[in-house]
Amino acid sequence: RHPSFDQNSSNTFTTWALAAIAVMVGFSIVKSVAYGDIGSLAILLALTFTVAWTFSARDNWWFALPAAVSFGGFFFSGFRIMLYEIGMVLCLLPLALSVLSAPQRMLTQGRRRSALPYILLAYVLAHCALSMLRARAAGEYGMGSVFRVYFAALWPPAFVIVFLLYGRTHRLAAALRLVYGMALLRVVLGTLALVVPQMLYLPGINLVLPTAVMGSTDLRYSALMFVLFSLCYARMTRNRVVRGLHIAMIVLSGVLVSFGAGRIGFVMYLFSIVFFLAVHRQRALLTCLLSVLAAAVIVLNAAPDSLYRLPSPVRRALSSLVIHSKFSTVHEDVRLSDVWHFELARRGRLEWLKSPLTFFFGNRIRPFSKDFDAYSATLFTRLDVAAGMGTYESGLWTVLACTGVLGALLYIGLFLFLCRDPWRQLRAHGIRDVAYAFYFLAVCRTIMWVAFSWIAGHFPTDELMFAAIAKAAADDRRPGGDASCMLDRGETDLPGDVGRESPT
Repeated sequence: RHPSFDQNSSNTFTTWALAAIAVMVGFSIVKSVAYGDIGSLAILLALTFTVAWTFSARDNWWFALPAAVSFGGFFFSGFRIMLYEIGMVLCLLPLALSVLSAPQRMLTQGRRRSALPYILLAYVLAHCALSMLRARAAGEYGMGSVFRVYFAALWPPAFVIVFLLYGRTHRLAAALRLVYGMALLRVVLGTLALVVPQMLYLPGINLVLPTAVMGSTDLRYSALMFVLFSLCYARMTRNRVVRGLHIAMIVLSGVLVSFGAGRIGFVMYLFSIVFFLAVHRQRALLTCLLSVLAAAVIVLNAAPDSLYRLPSPVRRALSSLVIHSKFSTVHEDVRLSDVWHFELARRGRLEWLKSPLTFFFGNRIRPFSKDFDAYSATLFTRLDVAAGMGTYESGLWTVLACTGVLGALLYIGLFLFLCRDPWRQLRAHGIRDVAYAFYFLAVCRTIMWVAFSWIAGHFPTDELMFAAIAKAAADDRRPGGDASCMLDRGETDLPGDVGRESPT
């Protein structure tokens, strides 16, 4: 027999098998549409997409998670399935298939790795198991809510591990475009929520959009993420028209963040621009911006009641620039919010310092209690429920009160390991191409989490995700790195003139 006979037979069988599957799927779709069974159609399309993605993703297996994190939202089927949870599954399925079929090809070489993400992952898993065992022993119900809280702390170190082992960075441009598009779509939905609050839910597939729970206040998160991508693209392109569009999006993002009514979000927006200018040593622009901000703060504090001429969300956001004073009533609208945040932070500190054991290892997570939503619930009842679930609305107290000093040290060590090399490259060169854009995203997000963790945030999630990608890209570019993973600087799918340093 000819040596290629078996190979040709195998290919023919695979082709006919795929054709048969396609025919059956097509028939099922037509039947579902004919009978109006939208639920079955949605499940069928989801399964078809999952199978197609699993067999076609290959080196792009990790794209699903950044896209899901950037867009947000969840599916509801009697319980919530967060989009980043689905993104993590969509990452692991094609990765597992690729590793099983070609383990040596997938394994990256020449990267510096650390035991820290393994230790952090094992520590959080042990913490989760202990919390569930204690809850079961106490006769408590709602283990799903406990695991959901821990999953927010579990998936970032898990992603760090698998990406440093198997992630390839030669398609960073496509990944950046994808997360940019998801962030833009989320910003558009948040903007529509200002005028059309009904457009929050997609029936049939049970997709709850990110604005469904937060409404237009989701802009304080989505627009803040979007401005970081816009800063990167504004720096990388040399086309003046395109750069002007990105600069316009940066300014528009500030307006949208203010309409999101987030006081800390608006300050973080200003910080991201200041950090961007400082990294690129734009002293003139930085001085001008700081002067304008100083003048605006002086004017607002001289006449704080002038904020009442602005829409309520904008007034709430800009109140962060006004110093508390008995001569102004501009902070009356946020007084209850201040009390809530202050009491949560106080509760987190007390829980952390409750005993030597909680100081070093933190407290267990307790299941969600419906008393939080009860009509008769008091402030202290809701504080008890929020503290029990580790929802301190503060990254600092969430980490310390839930995982203790040991968990905090593991997070600090992991951030230093991941961000050291990207920070050195970013400080030396600024944003030069797509790899440096991920350096900026990683370092800026990390600094923002640390700087504002006392008043905002939860477990570090997307910060560690971007840091892992940046770390891998930095290792692949250094001498002795994995040449098969390095970014192709001549890549044809770079947007515009990405890859060449901007004169700005």
